[in-house]
Amino acid sequence: RRSSDLWEGDAMKVREIDSRVTDVLKGAFGHDERSTGLHASQIWEDLDRQINTKNRTPIELVKLEEYGTIGFLWERVLENVLAQLTVDSNPGRYLRPGEQFSDGIYLTPDYFDTDFAGDETGLMGVEEWKVRWCSVNKGDDLEKNFWKILVQIKAYCWVLETTRARLRILFIVGNWKDDITPKLMTWELEFSQRELDDNWAMLQLHAKRKGWL
Repeated sequence: RRSSDLWEGDAMKVREIDSRVTDVLKGAFGHDERSTGLHASQIWEDLDRQINTKNRTPIELVKLEEYGTIGFLWERVLENVLAQLTVDSNPGRYLRPGEQFSDGIYLTPDYFDTDFAGDETGLMGVEEWKVRWCSVNKGDDLEKNFWKILVQIKAYCWVLETTRARLRILFIVGNWKDDITPKLMTWELEFSQRELDDNWAMLQLHAKRKGWL
């Protein structure tokens, strides 16, 4: 090469630039802008702060956005996979139900399965997809370790008038000990109507106590 073609010091140049991946993912796969008002997530997040004060560590906004990027990527993967699985048999099976509103509270469910049993009987159910950096072993006790997620799912079931749900969690770090390979766990949940009613009543009561309703 000519000497004029060489970089200074004949070394690789590296320049860090801002990534727009999160913004692009939000625009392509995120929900539409939320309506102004009380959202159910505000209620269960506040409840979780009160219940899990000992285990809560504040997370910086930048880190939250980075976590969000992984979540959006995971949603995109599942969207493509589920679409491929049902492209011939039922291409419209999975859909986004859009923003819901009931009793002064807005909710934004992620996905809805219009053929939950896969047998065209019309049974419908909520689809909830999560990414977690905790051990996959936490999945052995959903009620203890994922209380907030269950509150969320039951609220979605209540507003969408179904007692069925499917929870898919991608555990990024495996069991966080001898196997750090990402693990996907899937659970099908069936609630009683009493459970759903009680859960919704709890959210309403807490919102009223906080002066939000």
